[in-house]
Amino acid sequence: MCEAEVFVATLPATDYGFATAVPSQKVEDFLTAVERFFEHIGGVPKILVPDNLKSAVIKRENGMPVLNNLFDDFCNHYGCVAIPARPARPKDKAGVEDHVKIVYRRVFAALRNETFYSIDELNAAIARKMREHNQKRMQQRPQTREELFLAIEKPHLMPLPKERYEVKFYTKLTVQDNCCIYLGRDMHYYSVPYKYVGFRMTVIYTATVVRIYMPDGELVREWPRDRTPGGYTTEETDMASNSQAYRRRSPAYYIGMSRGVNANLGTVVETMFARLSKGTPPEVLYNRCDALLRLQRNTEPRLFDLACESAIRFDRCSYRFIDHAIKSKCLGILEASRLEEMDAPPEHENIRGLFT
Repeated sequence: MCEAEVFVATLPATDYGFATAVPSQKVEDFLTAVERFFEHIGGVPKILVPDNLKSAVIKRENGMPVLNNLFDDFCNHYGCVAIPARPARPKDKAGVEDHVKIVYRRVFAALRNETFYSIDELNAAIARKMREHNQKRMQQRPQTREELFLAIEKPHLMPLPKERYEVKFYTKLTVQDNCCIYLGRDMHYYSVPYKYVGFRMTVIYTATVVRIYMPDGELVREWPRDRTPGGYTTEETDMASNSQAYRRRSPAYYIGMSRGVNANLGTVVETMFARLSKGTPPEVLYNRCDALLRLQRNTEPRLFDLACESAIRFDRCSYRFIDHAIKSKCLGILEASRLEEMDAPPEHENIRGLFT
């Protein structure tokens, strides 16, 4: 069994109501619910009066609301203005307060004995009950809410934009020595030109695209979003290895540095660079090489040397294999070595060969 939140909206002049269920009150679900409301009424109201949930209002400063960045972007995309209701002032949204009671009586009560196996199935039932509510004759007026909406409010709605809104997420990331920013949400790297190494960039990403901006707002790179963990999305010209600029870090630098501290580590690093697929820039391995050098400094020398020797022996030259071997104190590797020694026949002049 899973719980759902029910979003309720209404239009003030005609009391036309709308309700839909979403998984939570998180900003993505809140914006999805508002977008469904716009699509249902076929237009965009000029003013929205949301409640003070965190998905809409982050805080209030000197009595003025500070909108959530995502909700602010959403309003800008649709061309409307948000004026949140004042805290503890239910009269600011009296129509919605009344409709919450109506939803309890005419939707929840009517569906209380039914079982739904998906949120889409639940929303279909809610939509059916809300349609019956909006098409029911009002006690004080001869028309229905739907008739009043089509006659009075529908003509004054702004048109829907051609493109649907995509939720935008904001973060600030530093360009690393491998000429990439690291998007932790997807554990993925995106390249920028090498001249920006060390810069603090503003990154805005949606479900489909990642945009990287300079602090002054200049767009540097735009990439399709890739959720491959540990993967790289790069442009060949971004990498320092393909420029005439002098860069301290290079494959030769890391191989020489590794050989200087441990011969087996040098072999591991050299093997890693040698096995890069054609066209893959060497910068993608710089972070792993730095991690191996840090691991070497923080590990007992004999244990680290054994882990590197095992990586070479079993053809597993990677940071992950060496790190796991060290964490396990190379116990599995030592056991495998002992078993091989036990299986090997002793060298003795009385041991006969096998004949077939």
